[in-house]
Amino acid sequence: RVRASGVADQRDPLVVIRAKVPLLRFSEKRSLLSVDLSWNATDGLRNSQAIRCAMEARPELRPLMLCVKALLRQRGLNTTVEGGIGSYLLFAMVLEHFEPRARLEAVRREAVRRAKAAQRAAAAAD
Repeated sequence: RVRASGVADQRDPLVVIRAKVPLLRFSEKRSLLSVDLSWNATDGLRNSQAIRCAMEARPELRPLMLCVKALLRQRGLNTTVEGGIGSYLLFAMVLEHFEPRARLEAVRREAVRRAKAAQRAAAAAD
């Protein structure tokens, strides 16, 4: 159906990858972008939204992701089926790189919030 609809490039074979989450892999006709289409997986939309939110919250993730993805692609390590690192795993690794700092910042913000609340409570008591 994908090929019949004109979405997939006719020169590129459709590949069905039988995995925990089945994938249909093809190249989009106009842009020749590689597409992995999954079905029967409800967490994809939730994960996509979480990634979008994290990318908006941390603009530094995008350029780092693009650089590492290009490096992996040059070396043929950009697909999990071939033993490489897929986009979702790469995102998780890059986000984790920034996470310790984010946790420290969150602890500091909470400490400042509590200190201000204590000051307000003390001022109200006087």
